[in-house]
Amino acid sequence: MRRDYTYPCLNQRPEMNASTLAGELLTPDRAGAARAAALLAQGKLVVLPSETVYGIAFDVTDEAARSRVRSLKRLSGPAGFVLHVGHPAEAERFVGDISTIGRRFMQKAWPGPVALSFVLNDAQAVALRNEFGAAAEDLLVDGTLTIRCPEHHLTQVALSDSRRPIAIIGAAPAGHAAVAEISALPEDFLRAVDGMMDDGPTKYRRASTLVRIDPPGATGPGYRVERAGVLDERIVHRMAERLILFVCSGNTCRSPMAAAIASKSLADEFGIRSDELASKQIVVQSAGTHAAKGMRATREAVEAVQAFGGDLSAHQSQPATLDLLRRADVIYTMTESHRDELLTAMPGVAKKTHRLDPDGDIDDPIGAGPAVYRAVATRLSELIKRRLHEMKS
Repeated sequence: MRRDYTYPCLNQRPEMNASTLAGELLTPDRAGAARAAALLAQGKLVVLPSETVYGIAFDVTDEAARSRVRSLKRLSGPAGFVLHVGHPAEAERFVGDISTIGRRFMQKAWPGPVALSFVLNDAQAVALRNEFGAAAEDLLVDGTLTIRCPEHHLTQVALSDSRRPIAIIGAAPAGHAAVAEISALPEDFLRAVDGMMDDGPTKYRRASTLVRIDPPGATGPGYRVERAGVLDERIVHRMAERLILFVCSGNTCRSPMAAAIASKSLADEFGIRSDELASKQIVVQSAGTHAAKGMRATREAVEAVQAFGGDLSAHQSQPATLDLLRRADVIYTMTESHRDELLTAMPGVAKKTHRLDPDGDIDDPIGAGPAVYRAVATRLSELIKRRLHEMKS
């Protein structure tokens, strides 16, 4: 049944309206997403929005749908279709064994404007061919399978609710770049699809970033930026880092001491210096909930961590900004009140934010003598050993 619906973008072209289109116009709401899922489950072609560009979604295992897309886009040879999932966890069904760095990107980049191209081993490729049959050849490109989890909520719903393996390819005539708004598509192209959801101009109006993910056990960094897009290489490299963040109040005593001790402990495990941890994609930082920027660590803190091989000579304080909290993989606070402050500022970090000592607060030694600082450093060292062991297990 065709829906009658007024679309701002379509109205920019007076000659186009619902009655001139062959497919259904889907409302950009939960009902429209449900209808899109139903059409996809029936093997239909549906134009859906994302945060990057509009795309043609279809069941990649449906031979007729695949053939229609090939014809519409004038594709020859392996198509390299990109699977799209409504939730990051759904990708494991298609890849199976995923490297640590791959999981880190799934956690940090999804949902979002990043496609991950997983390099499959022979067993994974065989499993994919067994599940997808002939469609596997349109998914695999040089032994890689590319998957994306878009940020657009309605498209997420349509993908998950379809309960089908859905691929999405840029919505544009053959030879043209995908579009950021429906009004840029020619009428004959829209007549060739079965459904279309117009949610206005996309958020970023440009293509996604493509990152190649090496299989578990591969040497080197384990990833490579194949195509910069919404996110540039600098941001991708920051995503690849494992950021461990310690937080106190002023960032001149407890949290910098903890960071220095943790850096030395991690460096010792790898047989490297603390300032070489970045080569292992590990970053240890500290911050304060009420910290000024650029303050040095107290003299007592500098001396206390020296006994554990830590170095605070170059430390400069920094506030616990929202960007820092967002980027951190794990956050350890010195007190429960510090944790409460962080969660008030950014509730979404709750699962990765923990009091360093589960059994109690670590009191601020500011103003105390060297003996108190040494006792705090000893306690921090013991707690950090326990936390690092938890990370490895």
